[in-house]
Amino acid sequence: MSEQPPHDDRTDGDDEHFDRIIDAETERDPDLAVIEAGSRTLRAQAGPPQAEVPARPEDPEV
Repeated sequence: MSEQPPHDDRTDGDDEHFDRIIDAETERDPDLAVIEAGSRTLRAQAGPPQAEVPARPEDPEV
């Protein structure tokens, strides 16, 4: 008899893949996690990229 519930259609390969993802996240360097979180914060504060760069204002003395 299967140990998985009847509604669970994952295979053992899926479980191994998920376990590798979890291991990679829990064993990574904490400094890299801080850097990654900081870059996400900076991107969120900057907002979405703009379509065009605004033009430089014209010099009134020309």
